[in-house]
Amino acid sequence: MGLIDVTGEEARSYIEEKPIVVLDFWAEWCIPCKAIDESLKRLSNILSTPKIAFLRVNVEEEPEFAAEYAVLNLPTVIVLFRGEEYRRITGSISGFDVKMYKILRELLEKL
Repeated sequence: MGLIDVTGEEARSYIEEKPIVVLDFWAEWCIPCKAIDESLKRLSNILSTPKIAFLRVNVEEEPEFAAEYAVLNLPTVIVLFRGEEYRRITGSISGFDVKMYKILRELLEKL
């Protein structure tokens, strides 16, 4: 499935349908967001399963949706499990790939 650009409304549909949703809040001008995007693209290929949706939401185009999730800094990646926030990672952190992989594997084991 890969990393999909979505509107807030499309994201809500995925959140209702998928047990695990990764929300990547970003903006075009955000340099660290681009690094996170590359990591999420890789993870979406490694963990390719219909149980996980990897979604990108542009905060400049969807400010109300970003506000619903209290996104104040970029990048912000929120992992939802059965519609509820499970983990939040803000900023470009060292070891992001490994941390996200462990979080997602942990959730897959809970299904």
